[in-house]
Amino acid sequence: MDYKNEWRFKKQEIPKEISTFIDSIFEIYEIREEVHRENGVKFIIHTNESNHTIPHIHIEYAEWSASIKIENGEIFAGNLPRKKYKFAKKWVLDNKTKLLNDWKDITIDAFSVMTKSRLDWKD
Repeated sequence: MDYKNEWRFKKQEIPKEISTFIDSIFEIYEIREEVHRENGVKFIIHTNESNHTIPHIHIEYAEWSASIKIENGEIFAGNLPRKKYKFAKKWVLDNKTKLLNDWKDITIDAFSVMTKSRLDWKD
């Protein structure tokens, strides 16, 4: 079960005070894994993104950055030069199955392994 994404959806259904309290007890650390680099373009998967749960990959090129949906290669945040976007989209679609598996594994692993209760912290 993908607990991280389930929590993101549940958070929207419960009172803000409760979700804020739960977030104050548990902290999720972000992991960034570069899954590919070619022609100056980096392909990165992030784990701690509460603003969207769509399987996607971050693309970085020089001062440009974008988030691309793994399912269809569309940009849903940011921007890239036209040639680099065409290159990134083709690479994402050519590697779709691997990327979906990586995205799932990285986000689930980060959520389950990297979660630490603040109640466990020593003052």
